[in-house]
Amino acid sequence: MSAIIPLVSFLLLTIAISFQNGSFTGNLSQIYLILISFILLSFNYFFIKQEQINGESRFFIILPVVIALFAVIPGGWWLNNPKIIGLIQILSSLLIIPAVFMVVNRKISGKNIGMFFSFFLMVALILRLLMITGSPAPGIDVFAILREAPLKFLQGLNPYNTLYTHVFPGITPDYYAYWPASFFLQLPFVKIFNDPRYLLLSADLLAAFLILVLGGKNRISLILSVLYLFRPASLSITEAAWLTPLDFFLIAALVYFIYKKKNPLMAGFFLGLLTSVQFFFGIMIFHLLKYFNWNKKLILSFIITTAIFVVPFFIIDPVRFWNQTVEVYFRNPPHPSILIHTSLNLNTLYFVFTGFDLPSLLLNAFILLFLILSIFKKTTPYRPLESFTLFLFSAFVFGRQAFINYYYLIASLILLDLAVNMSQENNKSVNED
Repeated sequence: MSAIIPLVSFLLLTIAISFQNGSFTGNLSQIYLILISFILLSFNYFFIKQEQINGESRFFIILPVVIALFAVIPGGWWLNNPKIIGLIQILSSLLIIPAVFMVVNRKISGKNIGMFFSFFLMVALILRLLMITGSPAPGIDVFAILREAPLKFLQGLNPYNTLYTHVFPGITPDYYAYWPASFFLQLPFVKIFNDPRYLLLSADLLAAFLILVLGGKNRISLILSVLYLFRPASLSITEAAWLTPLDFFLIAALVYFIYKKKNPLMAGFFLGLLTSVQFFFGIMIFHLLKYFNWNKKLILSFIITTAIFVVPFFIIDPVRFWNQTVEVYFRNPPHPSILIHTSLNLNTLYFVFTGFDLPSLLLNAFILLFLILSIFKKTTPYRPLESFTLFLFSAFVFGRQAFINYYYLIASLILLDLAVNMSQENNKSVNED
């Protein structure tokens, strides 16, 4: 598989979300880069034939570039401890040395892969621990809500009908926009550490390991896992307590059971768990149904897992649950906490030039079109991860809101898809030989 277009798309996304806190503050170049990235990935999906693709690892020279950007923009919007800032800057800058060595040395294999990965994993752990320690209380509602929701549940309160710590002026913190698995998974981490970010840190490291495994534990998959761990502003994702690392880990685990184990039952379980964190991931069931040919185990596992987490809270207060977790994303005017005109998407670009929003009907039509095309495109073999990634990308580009964590997830999915596809093509080459 050619890595050129996906890697360029990944790099453009990475650069676009690395500035202005990953939201629109007047620099249209961010949106232009994202749109170009989307167009490139769409072109690659619809027009590059699979038989024309071949693996060329030399394009992974992108690694030192990304690591250098990470050294300059590691993240930390609420970090103000000079010593910790200095340590992060030193560690992130020194990473360029092993990164260059990995690209130059083509003999890295076997035990060396494990040694290099362990080294980078340890550095990633240290950097994230430094960020959490140096930024114990980031000024963002997501952190406060994710930390308090599990504790309120243990107190016998309904997380969907309670007040949280006030963070933003003029906004009543009476909302919890995620589905129940999000705070159930946080429970042990919040109880032990009083901080939800330790779950996200763990998810980050496990996801990097799955990229390595899914890619075949070779030099290329090692580089992809390192790219995942060390991107500009990646520490800010952990700092802000966005659920993106958890979402991506669950997707990576799901993909593992699709390709490595070919287990529809476990694939359905992880998709159900993912959907029970954020509902819109449930759309991926259509991509999996096509891949597994409407497997009953997949369907039942997905439905049962989702129902276990969601149904009890829906029964307790269906209107409140629906309004808090689903309707809030489609409300017009939007919820005060959702600043749609600081989003990095097509609607913001249109608003800047006209002062008006694009018609919701038109935007939703484009999203639906990409959903249909991603499911029914005739490819052999069908690649559910690649198809879902493009659909999700379209939902962010044409949707009402899209910030740094949205496109950070898309960039992560591009890396995961590269790992899976390159591993499959390597296996195919071995079998043909």
